[in-house]
Amino acid sequence: VKEKKGYKNFIRHTKKLVQLTAEADYMAKSDLYKKIGTLKEKVEESDNIYAKSWILSKCALLLPEEVALA
Repeated sequence: VKEKKGYKNFIRHTKKLVQLTAEADYMAKSDLYKKIGTLKEKVEESDNIYAKSWILSKCALLLPEEVALA
């Protein structure tokens, strides 16, 4: 059951990341960075998620360095 939840969390967060990537051209950069930052925080806080480091690395690629440090 715990493994299943870890995979579900991975799919849910990855789906949100893909959705944000697809909407990036149509969204204000400030809104995009805010939503990616929120997603990153949720992933960091989650205990039961597979490939957490992979999702965090993809979030870091989408955030500019000055926003990621803030």
